[in-house]
Amino acid sequence: MNQPENTNILIVDDHKENLTALEAILEDLGQNVFSATSAKEALKCLMREQDEFAVILLDIQMPEIDGFETANLIRRREKTRSTPIIFLSAISQNDFQIAQGYPSGAADYLFKPFDPAILKAKVAMFVELARKTKALQREIARRHTAEQEIRKLNTALEERVRERTAHIEMLNQRLKRMISDTHDRVRNNLQMLSAMLDMQVMEDTLTIPMKEVCRLRTHVRTLSLVHDLLTEQTKVDATSYALSVPDLLYKVIALLERNTERPKLVFTIEEAQLPVRESTSLALITSELSENAFTHGRGAVEVTFKVREHVASLEICDDGPGFDIDFDPKNEAHTGLLFVDNLTRHDLGGQVRYENRPDGGARVAVTLPYHGD
Repeated sequence: MNQPENTNILIVDDHKENLTALEAILEDLGQNVFSATSAKEALKCLMREQDEFAVILLDIQMPEIDGFETANLIRRREKTRSTPIIFLSAISQNDFQIAQGYPSGAADYLFKPFDPAILKAKVAMFVELARKTKALQREIARRHTAEQEIRKLNTALEERVRERTAHIEMLNQRLKRMISDTHDRVRNNLQMLSAMLDMQVMEDTLTIPMKEVCRLRTHVRTLSLVHDLLTEQTKVDATSYALSVPDLLYKVIALLERNTERPKLVFTIEEAQLPVRESTSLALITSELSENAFTHGRGAVEVTFKVREHVASLEICDDGPGFDIDFDPKNEAHTGLLFVDNLTRHDLGGQVRYENRPDGGARVAVTLPYHGD
């Protein structure tokens, strides 16, 4: 257990023998006892000590400044205004004007000769009162500090709630934009697919060739892959507004491999992140160009995606006969090439190059601006 802290006691008497006697009586209390032989010494002692005094034993009959005047001086100081004072007097109780002491701040009186046990008991009472007062002050200070901390925590919590609420609202808005953008892309691409069918109708084709139906089916499934990947990523990170190019193209390549009996695709895909709109267009372009490569090539189809500084490129290569010398995609009545050209220019802000490989076969290169993850 913690030992009770000592308190200060001040004895004021102009006779040193009286001080010695009082110190001997109070010694058993184990407190800090200070002595003064005059009012000036007493005031200096009160000013010098930082800790408050539990009680002051003040002799009334002192030369120059008596006990009453000393008490008045003590009461003028804010720190000692409420310090208990026990007046000590050698005057008979019947002759002593008790009423004179109370306005000066007397808490009690003792008349000489006094009983040491009574003196000790009175002083012990004020010592205990001082201890309890200090304990109460500490408790008040502790609670005040705790209240301040609670207020700070509440303020911080409220701020965090506001920030979290704003963050959630921002995420909701981003998610809404992502969903809206995905729906817009799906709608726009389906409209393009519909336009391709319209071209077949305008050409007075009685039936849609199975090849075109398969192409359309692949495009629709590619859009579904984008939607599934976006849904999965949103569950993990609702703040993300971009898709991983490798994750997306691996799924597209797997879809293409399932739909063909030709040799597998050979692919090299570097890590990159593209917004949903650009990712969707890149997936459809990869699907369309790979299907064309399967049609014209004999062996494996090579798919390469890489990033160099601020430019990304997609290359699809086959080992077929390549393009004719006078090949011009603008003059080709090929809905797939028109599809690729529109997506590259309008959605990706890029360019398409059609060229023959030196060692045989065709290469189609799509380049687009890349602004980082």
